[in-house]
Amino acid sequence: MYKEKNNIIKRTASIMLAMVMAITVYSVVPISAATAADTTKKSAVTKYNSNIRTGAGTGYKKVALLKKGKTITIIGSKKASNGKTWYKLNYKSKTRYIISSNVKIKATDVTYSPVKAAVTKTSLNVRNGAGTKYKKAGTLKSGQSINLKGYKKSGSTKWYKITYNSKTRYVHGSYVRIKSSSTQNTGSSGKGATTTTKKTGITKYNSNIRTGAGTKYKKVTLFKKGKSFTIIGSKKASNGKTWYKLKYKSKTRYIYASNVKIKVTDVNYSPTKKGISTAGLNVRTGPGTGYKKAGFLYNGQTVTLKGYKQPSGSSKWYKITYNSKTRYVHSAYVKIKTSSGGTTTSTGNTGVCTSGFPASYQTLVDKLKAAHPRWVFKPQYTGLTWSDALKYEYEKGNNVYQSGSSWPKASKSMVAYYMDPRNFIKENNVFQFLGHSFDSATQSLDTVRQVAGSTFISSDYYVNLIYTAGRDAGVNPNVLAAMIIQEQGTSGTSALISGTYSEKYKDIYNFFNIGAYKTSTMSAVERGLWWAKGAGNNYTSYQRPWNTRDKAIKGGASYYGINYTGKGQNSLYLKKFNVMNGLSKVGTHQYMTHVAGAYGEGNKLARADDYTYTFYIPVYNYMPTTPCAY
Repeated sequence: MYKEKNNIIKRTASIMLAMVMAITVYSVVPISAATAADTTKKSAVTKYNSNIRTGAGTGYKKVALLKKGKTITIIGSKKASNGKTWYKLNYKSKTRYIISSNVKIKATDVTYSPVKAAVTKTSLNVRNGAGTKYKKAGTLKSGQSINLKGYKKSGSTKWYKITYNSKTRYVHGSYVRIKSSSTQNTGSSGKGATTTTKKTGITKYNSNIRTGAGTKYKKVTLFKKGKSFTIIGSKKASNGKTWYKLKYKSKTRYIYASNVKIKVTDVNYSPTKKGISTAGLNVRTGPGTGYKKAGFLYNGQTVTLKGYKQPSGSSKWYKITYNSKTRYVHSAYVKIKTSSGGTTTSTGNTGVCTSGFPASYQTLVDKLKAAHPRWVFKPQYTGLTWSDALKYEYEKGNNVYQSGSSWPKASKSMVAYYMDPRNFIKENNVFQFLGHSFDSATQSLDTVRQVAGSTFISSDYYVNLIYTAGRDAGVNPNVLAAMIIQEQGTSGTSALISGTYSEKYKDIYNFFNIGAYKTSTMSAVERGLWWAKGAGNNYTSYQRPWNTRDKAIKGGASYYGINYTGKGQNSLYLKKFNVMNGLSKVGTHQYMTHVAGAYGEGNKLARADDYTYTFYIPVYNYMPTTPCAY
């Protein structure tokens, strides 16, 4: 992905805030979730010579021809507009497509994450591959416990993957029983969970390291007094004495437990646990009050607990991710959420809505919740201090406002006003916090039609096209409709979507103004059409060239889904103020330059009926007591 320089397109729309979206594509810190998942891949072989295409359909460009009998790995599937299924595969590091009818599934390969605990029903052979034709690698006893890493399946027979003698081997699925959730190692983390515990030890005296748990075993080295090491387990010797296990030169070795003092206990949760702060508390760089402060959690704030560290003779400190780094909070002020989802309430909660908002948000949220019982409000903790975020946005961001026909730089107080979420927790304005992912329960042809109103996209053609584009890209189609109106005006007479700008760009369209900004050699309109045509290099990403309205809207939706919705900027507010990817990203990767852009587009989304919307409202640390004034 290349970088595009920020600039400003200046235009006026008759009944809305005039603004332009200037695109800059940067590498954005990915947002990850610690969830258990089974990764499935399928091995397949081509039945005939088959074209590989850039998209799911014969209308897409051919990129290669695979000969009959070629083995491929299928990573997913997609329905074409005619209902035909196309398989996804990686070809030269890019996602490509092959029609499914030309492919025969050879084997399914599934990886479990985390692994599953199982027990053998009978003694059975361990083999080098997934089938009886493979060489035996060993034997398992009846009733033996094993961990399943996944399975391979060819035809109707499933072969489980296990680790045997440090290598991936296979056992027949018919002779293995996966343990039920009640017999899995759940610890205290819930179904299918494991808790990995490591302890840091320090030698109290000079101590021998041996090959086994007992003085009769061979000495391999001597640890001097004060030596720190990681304890990975323990074992009882024949005389009942405890010996600690450790790794020494990649092998398991033993040290007498009485010669060791436990320094730090380090526990990792898998999967992670959810906690909620029971008071305002500091986030620190290490497990103790002697470490530097890294931030602050509000009373009632929900956090993800990765595990904990407990120094010897000290308190337990939970590990969390804060500003993309592992940080620590005192366990005494965090309550682990119950499996039933119970939580504590935050100070100032009137009981109308979900807790977790600071007091200066709560009354505003409660008022809207009372008026719209079906609406859901969720605090979105940025992990950023308000003053730092505002400073970065003002100094690094591109923020302008319209003053007649000119676009001067917004003042810091104006940036603060539009950046302070509390100013917009009210009717219509709150839609700038609406989640941008596709949701069939709250998004439909009717809601797109309501957002379109009496504008040029109100016809059945546009409504159907925008809804389909959003659905296929995983993006809220109501948002796409609002974006198009914001960019092209209500009448749709912009040169960017006329298809007649010049002979060079005849039948080229750019509904979202992507890449449309003025340079020393091109006008904003010309550059936007140049980008839509393939950026001078015949680029085919995002269905380019956009030589039909269908491709322009579907490709633009795909671009937005990949570069914004999929990168932590999942609302109008966040695509303007990039505050969920760490402080260093604030002021960068902004879809719009108008300081009031999110406000303007959000008001258009409010045209849709009162569905069960979910609003994600950003919360900063150490915010002013009252909302920032205009």
